[in-house]
Amino acid sequence: VLPTSPSAAAAECTTTFLDTAGDQRWENPTNWTEQETPTHDDVVCVSGLSVVVSSSTAVGSLRGDGEVDVEAGADLRVLGEVDLGSFLVTDGRLEIAGGGTVDNFVQDGGTVTGTGVLSVLASFEMTGGQQTGSTGATAISPDAETSFTLHGALVWGDRPLVSDAGVTTITGAGQVDFGSTIVTIRNLSVPAEADVALAGTAIGIDRTGVVAGSLTMPRFATVAGAWTVVAD
Repeated sequence: VLPTSPSAAAAECTTTFLDTAGDQRWENPTNWTEQETPTHDDVVCVSGLSVVVSSSTAVGSLRGDGEVDVEAGADLRVLGEVDLGSFLVTDGRLEIAGGGTVDNFVQDGGTVTGTGVLSVLASFEMTGGQQTGSTGATAISPDAETSFTLHGALVWGDRPLVSDAGVTTITGAGQVDFGSTIVTIRNLSVPAEADVALAGTAIGIDRTGVVAGSLTMPRFATVAGAWTVVAD
C-alpha cells in the first residue's frame, strides 16, 4: 500500500515493492509499481512488507521500514544509501557499497560484504555466515541489542566490527574466530549455559562485562573496565 502522505524519502522512490502477486518475490515484475524489477539506477522502497531476493541484482539505493530477505542464490548489491527497517540474510550474498543504516539485522548464513559502513540501530543477531571486506565495517549503535548464538565454530571474516551496544550477549557453545579483524565490543555478556571461546589478534573489550558461563579469551585481547564473574 502506498503512503497517503508522501515523505521526502518516499517522493524520491523510483520503484516501490507492493507484493501485488502475494508471493513476496523480488524477481516478480508484477510486485513493483513500475511492473519491472529494479535496476542499478533505482531508488528502491520497501515499506510495511517483506521481500525475498534469490537472484543477482544491483540497485541504486534501498529505503523504507520493510524487510529484505537475502536467501540462497541471491547476490544483492546496494550501490548507494541504505535506510531500511530490516535485513535477514539466510544465504547468498549482500554487498553494502554505499553504507547507511538498518534498524534490525539478522544473519543465519551467507556473506555480508562491501566498502560501505552499515550501522545497525535496534538489534543485531548472528548465528552463522561470514562478514568480509576489510575496507567496510559493521557498526552497532549504543541503543541496539546484540547477540551471537553459537552452534560450533563461527568464522566472522575480515570485515571490521564496532559494537557499541549496551550489551553484547554470546550464547551457545563454540568459538567465534575474528582472525586479524579489528573488533571492538562493549559490555560482553556470557550467560550461565554458554561455553564460549573468542579467537583473534585484534579484539578489544571495552567497559564492563558479566561472565556467568565459560569464556576463553585470546592472549592478544585488550580488556578495559571491570568484569563481574558469576559463580555457580
